[in-house]
Amino acid sequence: MKYISKILITLVFVVLLQALVINAMATSESTMNKYNVVLVTDTSGSMANTDPSQYRFEAIDLFVGLISNGGNKVGSVVFSNGVISQQKIREIEDKNDKLAITNDIKNQPARGWTDTGGALMAAVNMLKSDGDKSLPSIIILLADGNTEMGTAEQTQTSINNKETAMEIAREEGY
Repeated sequence: MKYISKILITLVFVVLLQALVINAMATSESTMNKYNVVLVTDTSGSMANTDPSQYRFEAIDLFVGLISNGGNKVGSVVFSNGVISQQKIREIEDKNDKLAITNDIKNQPARGWTDTGGALMAAVNMLKSDGDKSLPSIIILLADGNTEMGTAEQTQTSINNKETAMEIAREEGY
């Protein structure tokens, strides 16, 4: 009797496992490992001191280089006092698309203050307007620290924008 029970339990387990695998393959095969990504990169003046070797650019190169061609969508926001450069979310088809994204980010010199809130709001808005709704979305922030602007009022505005952007991102599942 114990032997038959073990066989039945094993058989039920195998059938359930197969059903889960088949269901997962059927529902996610076309979007598996595909994402909307917005790279948000700090180019404020402090980056010249905190990242003199420009490791942030190496990290971006590695990440973008590892993204598979076809199906992944990438955009970027480069910021200091505000958004300096913004590339709309677009599908990555080949090495040239990857280079266009990374070169634009690298070509921005380190200068100014750190408006993290404005940059994150720009990233959230990009995902809401240009992201593929069938794909999960990710915001990657590369920065060296706290929001810091020229005045206390500007700093507080940026902090408020950061909190709002994070709240929206959580609600949207980014």
